[in-house]
Amino acid sequence: MRSILSAGVVCLAVDPKIEAFVRAQSENPFPGPTRGTAVLNEVGQLYRTILSDGPIEASELADFLLSLGLIDRVGFDQGTLQVIDSLTGQPLATRWSGVFQSGEFPHPIPDVPRLT
Repeated sequence: MRSILSAGVVCLAVDPKIEAFVRAQSENPFPGPTRGTAVLNEVGQLYRTILSDGPIEASELADFLLSLGLIDRVGFDQGTLQVIDSLTGQPLATRWSGVFQSGEFPHPIPDVPRLT
């Protein structure tokens, strides 16, 4: 698991806990496909991109971020199994594994940045 901070963007107050969690994750000797998770600050700006090595790491990360009280915007409609915005209920087309934010105001979902 690794993390990329967006330069010049204000972090959430809980960011030291997020950074410590990411840093504590050991290298995965059997990495799966990379999954990107976005963390938005209180005004909806993407400030941290976390790259997980496979679905297990992504799930552990999601559980941790939820435990901090953040909301995952990427949800699923149980009836149609379509990806939806968990705050608005509208269909959601995104390549993010998760988009976490504080508060219930539906900020725009950021595009996945080009990671090289």
